[in-house]
Order: sequence, then structure tokens, then C-alpha cells
Amino acid sequence: MDILVDIPLDDIDQSGRIRQADPVQVEALSKSILEVGLLNPISVCRSGDGYRLIAGGNRIEACRLAGFHEIKARIFDMTDLERVIAECDENLCGTKLSASEVALFTVKRKEAYEAIYPETKHGGDVRSIESQSLRLENTVDRFTANTASATGQSERTVQLNAERGEKVIAEALGLIRGTKFDTGVYLDKIKRLSPNDQVTAVKRDLANLRRDEVNVTRQQEMKASLPQSVKDSEAAKAAAKTTRKSELVEAYPERVAELEEAARDLEADVAALKAENEKFASMKALFMRGGYEAVIAGKDEEIRALKTRVASESEAKASYLRSSEFWKAKAKELGWRDTRFDDQREQLADDDPFFAIVDAGA
Repeated sequence: MDILVDIPLDDIDQSGRIRQADPVQVEALSKSILEVGLLNPISVCRSGDGYRLIAGGNRIEACRLAGFHEIKARIFDMTDLERVIAECDENLCGTKLSASEVALFTVKRKEAYEAIYPETKHGGDVRSIESQSLRLENTVDRFTANTASATGQSERTVQLNAERGEKVIAEALGLIRGTKFDTGVYLDKIKRLSPNDQVTAVKRDLANLRRDEVNVTRQQEMKASLPQSVKDSEAAKAAAKTTRKSELVEAYPERVAELEEAARDLEADVAALKAENEKFASMKALFMRGGYEAVIAGKDEEIRALKTRVASESEAKASYLRSSEFWKAKAKELGWRDTRFDDQREQLADDDPFFAIVDAGA
């Protein structure tokens, strides 16, 4: 059960804190406290004749900066390990942390949690009677599940951050913290190295970063010292580049539509080619195994069907031509003449196979 009281700032022990107070936040918070007072009490636990801080380092320093000697606090009954877990949860839940800080808080929480519940530690003494009895009497969540529940993260994220905190040594984390390399991607890169190589790699990368920053500064100074005419010329080039970029952005949707249409056409062509390949795939396999004879083997029925179809279509055409010849003759008997009919046969080739059928039926 917690108790809310005012306690002296000098009685609060902040040693062993994972994260120190942020001067920028302290100054802003101090102004707020002077205007509206301290809205959120700090959290402490008793330690000898004084108190150990659980959460609220920035608030303590803000009150000190504002000239206060006491601060409103909630007093909890906690062990040192429970205090570490509470401090980690406070920061993991409510503070914007960098990747290195998240890794550090996660691994510190894991160390404290597994010290309280050793049966949850990977490779722990699962054979001990005490450990077995504890598991039977009270099932304890694994570290990742407990942390995920307390902080709102996924178990996979908790596991990843704990791994970064375990594999990247403290010295390397200290060098990385607050720099451009304070990212999860960089930590994942560094954690694959040996401890000595980690420090060497970080120092090398930071030196290269500082060198690049110096070069950028020099370039800016050189640009500032250029004659005004050169500056105007460069400004005009930059303006033209910006204009061109805007034009490209405006034309982008139309160009995208053209590319999408072209892509659809290509996809249709590919689909047609695939269908054609599939159509002849079996024939190709037969040819590879036995040549042309293997391909045409068993095709007699198909060939007969095609011949029947051709013969049927030929008979229909021949019937039409016989009918045409008949009615043309009748028309001539009646004295009617049309030169189109005179030229009809001449327009067809003499060797047209259909004439054999027409002549046979004449």
C-alpha cells in the first residue's frame, strides 16, 4: 500500500539509477512547477533512514532548480530488485527513449526479474526441489510475457531489445547513446561483434561521423564566403531544380498510369505465352523422348475428326456453288444477266479442291 507525503529532497537516494536526469526536461519542468505546482508525485521506497527513488528523477531536479526543499512522494514497500523493475517499467512505458536506452532498461529489467524468479531463467536449475515446488504452487510468467504485459510491447520486441542489451557491452552502449548511431539497426550490427571489436567499431564510426560533420561545416563556410554573383547563380540553379522537381511530381500520376497500363499489357502477354507453353508442353516432352513419331502417335482419331470437319465444310460450300450455278442458268433462261456471276468462277483458282465436288454433282 502506498503513502502520499512530503519528503526532503536531500533524503532521497538516487544512486544506481539507470537513466540520469535530462537538463532540458528539468528546466522545462521547473518552470511548469513554479506556475502550476507538481502535478505528479514521485515514487520512492524506504531505505534505512531515508528513501530510494523509484521514478521521478527529472521532477526531483526540477523542484531543486525551482528552489524547493521538499517534494510530494508516494512511498511504496519494495525490495531493491522490485524497485529496479518499477524504474524500468516507468521509463519503458512513459518516456521517449533511444534504442540504446530501451535495450539497457530491458536487460536491467530482465536481470532483476530473473533474480526474483530464477525458475524463469533459461537454463535455470529446474531440478531443484525448491524450484519445482515454486512452479507447482505459483506459475510465473516468462520474462518476455511479463514485460510485454507491463509495457504494452510485443514479446518479440521485448526479446529483441533484451538481446541487444545483453550482447552489446555497456561501454559500447555508452558511446552510442545520443548519437546518430543510436538506432536498432546499428545495435543489431554491433551485437554480432566481439566485445573488444564493438568498442573499436563504434569509436571508428563516431570518428568518421565527426569527420563528415567537419567537412559539411567547411563546405557551408566556403559557400558563405563565395561572391554574391556565384551565390545568385547557385540559387537560380537550385530554384530551377526545385521547379523541375515540382513538374515531375505533377506529372507523376500520369506517368504512373502509363507504366501501370504497360505493365498490364506485359502481364497479359506473359500470360498468353505461358498458356501457349503449357499447351505445347506435353507435345515437347513427347518429342524429346521419341521424336516426331511419338508426337503423332495416337493422333489418328483427331486427324480423322479434322478430315470429317473439312469434308463437311467442303460439301456445304460445294452445295452452295451448285445451287449458285443452277439459279444462274435459270436466270439466263429468263433473259436476266449479271456480269458478277460471269466472273465468279474465274475469281477462284482452277485447282480449288471444291470444284471437284461441284463438277461431280453437276
